[in-house]
Amino acid sequence: MMGDTVTAVAEIAEVHASGWVWLHCTITNNADQVVLRGKVRGYPGRFAA
Repeated sequence: MMGDTVTAVAEIAEVHASGWVWLHCTITNNADQVVLRGKVRGYPGRFAA
């Protein structure tokens, strides 16, 4: 809902030998409900979904 406070957490899930990493990301609202979950792969400093 508009105006909710959200908390984002990103955890490093995997680090590949070539340097790229997988991040698992979770966003929760102020009722501690998960509102978005995703995975991001990229190189440190230049992430792309």
